[in-house]
Amino acid sequence: PRSTLFPYTTLFRSNGSENASWSSTAGTHRLTVTEAFLRLPSGKPELVGAQIHDADDDISVFRLEGPKLWVTDGNNPHFKLVTDRYAPGTRFDAGFEVSDGEVRAFYNGVLQTTIKHRFRGAYFKAGAYTQANCTNSAPCSADNYGETMIYDLSVFHQVTTWQLVWDWIVAWAPVGLGVIILLVFVAFLVRRRRARLA
Repeated sequence: PRSTLFPYTTLFRSNGSENASWSSTAGTHRLTVTEAFLRLPSGKPELVGAQIHDADDDISVFRLEGPKLWVTDGNNPHFKLVTDRYAPGTRFDAGFEVSDGEVRAFYNGVLQTTIKHRFRGAYFKAGAYTQANCTNSAPCSADNYGETMIYDLSVFHQVTTWQLVWDWIVAWAPVGLGVIILLVFVAFLVRRRRARLA
């Protein structure tokens, strides 16, 4: 995939008919992508090749800044340095495995870091995502771009019905408890008002 300073390129994997959407606390979810960063944009030489995204923002990504390859944690772009000697064109395996509220990032099959994070509405992304745009990088032209080569990509999801049900219960239990407390409080006020009027 090749990305100029305007659009970006993405490979999505779902069940083929619906958008991917899963939880970090239900089942096991795994992305493995064999890729190489071929070119970084001028001005802001930063490029993302693989990532986990939830309903709102990225959870963790493999991000190349010059020769330094990082695994990020939310808004921390420099959470774990994988290598500071990456050479453009070098083929490598990037991987994410998510289960039990944890994100495990792998580089060439070796665990790099574990991030504890609970999130829902998640999906994997792979491609070329420049961190440069026409406001922070020059020249602003189709000749200034980032590029990755993806050689192989696989996605694995394993989740049981019970895991989905339990995840839903845990996610909505606080809301349900709040509703129950509110109803009890309203009932108390109604009974108290009736007692005063009696």
